[in-house]
Amino acid sequence: MNTINHIHIPRCSGIYIKTHIINDLKVKKIPYFASNHREIFPDTFNDKKFISGHFGLTALKYRNDLINVGLVRDPVDRFLSNFIYLHTSFKGAHLEAQLEKWIENPLQHNLQAKSLSKSLDESLYNSLDHGSSRAYNGWCFEQGTINIQETKDFIDSMALIDTVDNHSSFVAKLNDLCYQTYGFYSFSNKNAINENYQNISISDIMKSRIQELNSLDMEIYDYVKTTR
Repeated sequence: MNTINHIHIPRCSGIYIKTHIINDLKVKKIPYFASNHREIFPDTFNDKKFISGHFGLTALKYRNDLINVGLVRDPVDRFLSNFIYLHTSFKGAHLEAQLEKWIENPLQHNLQAKSLSKSLDESLYNSLDHGSSRAYNGWCFEQGTINIQETKDFIDSMALIDTVDNHSSFVAKLNDLCYQTYGFYSFSNKNAINENYQNISISDIMKSRIQELNSLDMEIYDYVKTTR
C-alpha cells in the first residue's frame, strides 16, 4: 500500500481533507500521522500510510515513497484567513492593530512557498508545546532563501495539486486517489470548505502590502493556477 502525503498549508482546506480521510483510516485500522500538536522524530513517519500536517517537506527527509498532494490559495485570502483564525478573541480596532503588526511579521510571510520548499526546524518545533505557539512562529520552517525554480519543480512532481478555487475538482481527484491507494472513497460533499467566523475589511494599501511581502506566494499561486 502506498502513502499519501498531504502537504497541509495553513488555511487551505486541510482540516476538511484530513478529517474525511482519517475517519475511514480509523475504521480500516490503517496507520497515519496527522497531528500538528505532537513532536516530530526521525521515526515519526515510519510505516504511516497517510501523513497530513503543517510539516512542509519534512516527511520527504525520511521517506522516498510518498504520493504528495496539496492545495494552495490566493495569498491575500489565505493570509487574512490565517490571521483571523489565530486572533478570534480580538475585535474592532484592536483586531486591526494586530493585523498591521501581523502583516509586517516576516515569520508569517510566504508560508505557501515555505511549505512547498522547506522542512521544519524540528528542534524549534518540538520545543513549542502546542499548535498555536508553532503557528505564531510561522510553523517553524528552516531559515534560508527559497529557490523558486526548485519549488516549481517540486510542484511539477506532485501527484495532485490545485488551488482552493478548484476545490471540488481537487477533492474529486483525491477521492479517486484514495480509492486507488486504500480501496475506499472518503468524500461525499466535494464542495465543503472551512470558513472563518468573522471577516475583516482591508484597504487597498494593506492588500498591496500583503502581496508585496508575500511575493513568492503570489508567484507560486499563479504558477499552480496556470499549469493545473
